[in-house]
Amino acid sequence: MARVSGRALLLAGLYLLAVAGIAQPAPTDERNGLSAAAAATLWSRDEDRAGALPTEVGETAAARARALASVTDLTFAHPPDTARRWTERDFEALEAGGAETSRAPEHATLTDGRLLRDAHVTLFAVTPATIAHRGPDCTTRYVAPNGTVRALVDYRVASAPADGAQRCEIRAHRVERISLFADGRELATRHHRQGGRVVLPYRLEEDVECLRLEATISVRAAPVESNESEPGGPDSRCFLERRTVTDSVPVTRYAPDGRLVIGTAPQGRSRMAVALDQPWQALTAPSEDGPLVRGVWRFYTARDPRWDRLVRHGGRGPATRRSPARPVVVHGFPARAAWEPTSGRLGARIADSWGPTRRSPVGALLDPVSVGRRSHRHLTLPRICSS
Repeated sequence: MARVSGRALLLAGLYLLAVAGIAQPAPTDERNGLSAAAAATLWSRDEDRAGALPTEVGETAAARARALASVTDLTFAHPPDTARRWTERDFEALEAGGAETSRAPEHATLTDGRLLRDAHVTLFAVTPATIAHRGPDCTTRYVAPNGTVRALVDYRVASAPADGAQRCEIRAHRVERISLFADGRELATRHHRQGGRVVLPYRLEEDVECLRLEATISVRAAPVESNESEPGGPDSRCFLERRTVTDSVPVTRYAPDGRLVIGTAPQGRSRMAVALDQPWQALTAPSEDGPLVRGVWRFYTARDPRWDRLVRHGGRGPATRRSPARPVVVHGFPARAAWEPTSGRLGARIADSWGPTRRSPVGALLDPVSVGRRSHRHLTLPRICSS
């Protein structure tokens, strides 16, 4: 029995973040390089209109897509690239608040010091990545071995305190260093920048459980009458404050270890056995006949509602407004339809399957997404999700 390598379309083009929250109307404007028809398919978390499709929906593809998306949520056989394109371009709309104002999403972890206030670094998106709903209480965020982390870092500076009888003033403030770590290993670093958007590429050479962002922010104050040209004078009387803020996300590196074994029975029939340790979208044979087996996974896109609103800290107090940027992510779930051979001249059929049996994730997904209520099995030996 020979062992050969096959090609797997393994959740290609993965994109996502975990989502939870309230429904909001979907944007209707064309932005971020997407057509109106493509943009209409993004918002599985929008407010759907009750009832049937309107009798007149228009003749254009955009009108038909908007009409359908207005009454239901759409699923896909493949992870749509629209989520990544929207997220990466929409990110450009985020701006920091300046020296006297800090802007942050409501879920951000804020840090205060003597001079630094409302400092934070908050993850916006990891691309490419996909959240797989593997059971009612089991989700896994798969990230590509090579990808990009986007985040917002911001802070504000309070009035400098008096140093004894001296009145102080702020001399400098900055983000000294922004670093990305994978299980404690530094992957990328940026230096000497103000608050705002952060883009850090990464490369994962081995399995990882967590990606963590770390930003070091500093502010320096000195007496008003200090002489900057006096050697050693101002520095010796400066007040320097430095704070480190962090944010993290649990991830799993998506790098399936697949085995494909082909054997021939005495009557001449060929049998192929496939085993993969991570979920997969489809398997293809090493031929030109196209896809051989389609998996159980289907996909939908939804915004991350944690970024629906931004809070402006400073001035007369916190003020909340609608966020100008919202990441859209792709979710994968095992659908009601079972795996099956697809078109091609191979005449294949599924002889057997093996792997753990799990309860359907229905109830953990958006209500309009129907995944069935029976248990499902994978054509793989997947990694068991720990509680």
